[in-house]
Amino acid sequence: ENTMAEEGSSTNHQPSSRGEDNVRASRLMGKSDVSVPRGYSISQEYHESLKASIKQSSLESSSSSSAEKRNGPSAPLQSRIMLLWTELTTGGTVFDGFLLAASQEVGQSILTLPNVFSQLGFYTGVILELTFASLALYTNFLLVSMHAQFRHQLEAQNDPRHHDKYYIVSYHEIMQGLVGKWLQIFSLVVVFFALLGLSTVQIIATSSNFYILLPDYSKRTWSIIWGCIFALMAFVPTFRHYRVLSVFGILTTTYTAWFMTIASAIEGPQEDVVYDAPVNVEGFFQGFVQLLFVYGGHTSNIEVADVMDNPSDYDKSYFWSYLYVFTLTMPNAVTT
Repeated sequence: ENTMAEEGSSTNHQPSSRGEDNVRASRLMGKSDVSVPRGYSISQEYHESLKASIKQSSLESSSSSSAEKRNGPSAPLQSRIMLLWTELTTGGTVFDGFLLAASQEVGQSILTLPNVFSQLGFYTGVILELTFASLALYTNFLLVSMHAQFRHQLEAQNDPRHHDKYYIVSYHEIMQGLVGKWLQIFSLVVVFFALLGLSTVQIIATSSNFYILLPDYSKRTWSIIWGCIFALMAFVPTFRHYRVLSVFGILTTTYTAWFMTIASAIEGPQEDVVYDAPVNVEGFFQGFVQLLFVYGGHTSNIEVADVMDNPSDYDKSYFWSYLYVFTLTMPNAVTT
């Protein structure tokens, strides 16, 4: 394992003979897994080399003649702008992973929490929230471990995908590599419909919110407008390039959550309010599913971890993001 870790971090990325022997032995024993250390990424090397090339270009351009600079915008200025844009939009640190995870875990679901706890009841809601959060953390731990194992398996087999700097591991590919073809197809179908449902919900929820703010346009018109805007997210290369969007998302979510909490604390409960939830099975399961939706979203965890500087560190990002989410959801649940 130490040999594979050392050779996996070298610049030439040559597979170790010991890794090949492990893969061959695993196949003979009918196993598709290889015991490997967690944590490998090719993304950090690529993006660090990109920043270095931009800085080098800036230094070379600064030595150009003043006559060339008068013909158009200065090359050093262009390089500085490009470097600043890269710093603002690109990141793969633990903190970047925290921003990304925290901004996508709650989002518009924070608006449904008062309804969730009114259906589940306060004590049941808190217990289920802690339970779902624990299961989500453990699920993410398993996914990151499987990602590391799959990456090292690609390296041991000298798979060309491992050396491709533009290649990003997907959920269904790991299922195929570590389990089999049947689970690849199953997971691909599940992820497709999960993302389809999530996208539909987000478009409907956003269009409904804007219809309340600006009822001059119909909900269908708002749905078309926001569907087109959300489609532009396809032009973001990877989850590594969401730094600005993640900051914006977590700021807006935090503001909304604490606005609801403070406003509810100031106004206080109604005089005739009765805390008797859950009142029926249907209401309980509606709240159950809505709360489960808050702590779902694992379909993208593999792609997120793969583009981090060190994929094994995404566990830390995920853990701290859940602690932060508790600071939003728990006060919100108590007061609203």
